[in-house]
Parts: sequence; C-alpha cells; structure tokens
Amino acid sequence: MAPLRKAKGDGTPYTRPPEVEAAIARLLGMSRERVLAVCGLNDRRSDDYVPSECILHLLRRAGRDNDQAHLERLFRIFTRRVARAFPVPERSLLGSDAKGLSSVDLAVREFAIDRLTEMLCLDRQGYDDRLDIYEATFDAALKTLRATARRSVGRQRNRLAPLSDDPKAAEPSSDVEDALLRHVPGTEEKIERRDYRRKLLAAIQLLPDEDRRLLMLLSRDIPIHSKDPNVTTVARLIGCGEQTVRNRRDRIHRDLQRLLGLELAR
Repeated sequence: MAPLRKAKGDGTPYTRPPEVEAAIARLLGMSRERVLAVCGLNDRRSDDYVPSECILHLLRRAGRDNDQAHLERLFRIFTRRVARAFPVPERSLLGSDAKGLSSVDLAVREFAIDRLTEMLCLDRQGYDDRLDIYEATFDAALKTLRATARRSVGRQRNRLAPLSDDPKAAEPSSDVEDALLRHVPGTEEKIERRDYRRKLLAAIQLLPDEDRRLLMLLSRDIPIHSKDPNVTTVARLIGCGEQTVRNRRDRIHRDLQRLLGLELAR
C-alpha cells in the first residue's frame, strides 16, 4: 500500500502502525461484503474489530478507485464511528424536570463530521495530506480535532437547548441556523430572530440521525446530484437517488416547521 505523504515537524513522514498495516492487508483480502460487516463492528473487545485508521484507509482507497457503491457504504460506517466518538448525553436542566442536550456538544460533533467530510471530498479530487495523521494515529488526531471544534464553536459555556419557550434556553449556533435558512426561504421574516434561534437546534435534536446528517451535507457545497460519476454528491454519499434526496429535504423542512410551530413557507 502507498506510504503516507505528510511529514512531521522534524521532517520524517507519518507512518501507519504495523498492526494497522497488517489489518489493512487482511481486509484487502476479504470480500467487500465481509469488509463492510467487520468495519461495522463497534466493540473494541471483539477479535474482528477494525481500527478506525483502517476504515479511513479503505474509504480513501475506494474514493480514488471510483468505487462509488463501496465508498458510500464505507462513508456511512465511518461517520457513525466518528459520531460515537463525540457523544451528546441527555442531561437534566437545573431547576427543572425537563431534559436537554448540550448545544455545544452537538455543534462540536457536527463540526468534526463536517471537517472530515470536507477533507475526504478534497482527497478524492486529489490528495489531502491532512488525513494522513488520522491514518497514523486516529484517536490522537480526533482529540486534536475535538479541541479545534470546541474553539470554533465559540469557547462558550455548555448550554442545554430543550424545545421550550423558556427565555433562558440556549440558542443554537449560527452555523446550524444558517444551514437551514439557506433551504427554507421566508422563514427568517416570519418570526422573531431570537426566538427562532433559541428553538431551532432543539427541533433539530428531535430529528432522526439520518435527517440531521442530510441537513449537514446540504449545508456544504456538495451538489445533490451530478451526471459526472467522479463527482461526490449528497445522493451518492447517502446512497439514494436525486429525487429521494430532494423529497427528504422538503419533508425535513416541513417537520422542522411543524416542530417550531411555523406556517409552511409559501
């Protein structure tokens, strides 16, 4: 397998640990269905557990080989693996029986998945050596990414964002808000900006994971569809047709509008 290209501060190149290279070699000898099955295992105690470094290598390889179907399935496995590394536990709100999720933790998770998705897209177009660190030492690189994400979301205190009218409820990040507003024309003018921002992330939290993932992809400059088979698209990443993506997007927006108590955009 090709060596990594990125160099450390002392000029020496990053390298994969021997056990990772050995695991990759074993995976390359398996059928694709078997590869997907073992990559989907999450119990590190399992003898068949695949290190994240290996999944990333296979994902980069599939992208360069233009193996679109395999790429899409590996991508979904990889992003679920990353999401589990950024848990967002439900917590009790002070002075209330209500439960909420940390808006900061949610924003950090989305930032991390967003950043890695961007790097993978660039890697497919050429070679993004920023991913080399993740192939060499995934957990350490993810720790650095987590710190970067927390700085990016504003160094703010951890707040809870339940779906309520409590004026003390936390507001979602502007990035999440803008991502939705980009696809829901007219919403911003319909309600008070402050109330909208306060409730939006709480409504998004109530969506299924796959719907939140689609919203994130739509907020990037990734096309929904392309006739060019070498172009990474939202439809290919989530494994469905163009019209299905558009229908899901419209349905998600209707669900959010319902949760927020808004009139449907006309």
